[in-house]
Amino acid sequence: MSNDSPLRDPHLEADRCVYTAPLPGDEMERLFADIAAVTIDAQPSMLDRLQQRSTTARVLMGVALGVVLSGVFTAAHGLRTDLSGDAGLRMLVALLGLAALGISAVMLSLRGLHKRSLGWASWLLIGVMLLAPAGLSSLPEFWPGQTSSARPMPWESGCFWFGGTVASLTGAGVLLLQRSRHMAIWRVLSAAAAGGCAGFITQQLFCPSGDTWHILTTHGLLGLVVGALLLLVSTPLRQRARTRA
Repeated sequence: MSNDSPLRDPHLEADRCVYTAPLPGDEMERLFADIAAVTIDAQPSMLDRLQQRSTTARVLMGVALGVVLSGVFTAAHGLRTDLSGDAGLRMLVALLGLAALGISAVMLSLRGLHKRSLGWASWLLIGVMLLAPAGLSSLPEFWPGQTSSARPMPWESGCFWFGGTVASLTGAGVLLLQRSRHMAIWRVLSAAAAGGCAGFITQQLFCPSGDTWHILTTHGLLGLVVGALLLLVSTPLRQRARTRA
């Protein structure tokens, strides 16, 4: 048997010396400078600062975004004038309930990472938040306004695009306030539900239509549409975060 062990191979010894040798002083300084540039010396952006705020502050910012967007679009189109009487009061009560659902959706989406997961309860809440506008929209003669026998597609109405803008910006804003790089699906759908409630409320405040078809297809499905869009946009981000992990 040969006494030459592969562990004593001179080529391996040479490689070991190369890889275990300390870096030269200038390379070490350059390495520490590169590390410092992305850690202690890094200048956080405005978005980074917002994401580092407390959960309560971020929830308030998410809610405020929806309120401001809704107010701007409602003021631009003018508040509808048929909100008096029992039908108007019924509509306002329903919208207050949807506003409470929207706030709850923001709170769920921005729930602290240190808190225990709600499990199946979170999915139940998301289902209620996403489907509540559609459910209320399908109630015949529930909403005040003009009826019509026409059945136009939702995208043929400017109402859909105005409400969709409020819903999309609100949902996207809530997502931008997230701290986690790994965007869980339930957080995305919660943000979409918040956007859907904000868009629905905005549309009901300025749109004079009381037609069930219009309210259901143009107003009530915004949360589901925004949910699909946000999932489509966030999927590459979630895949990238999973790859890095």
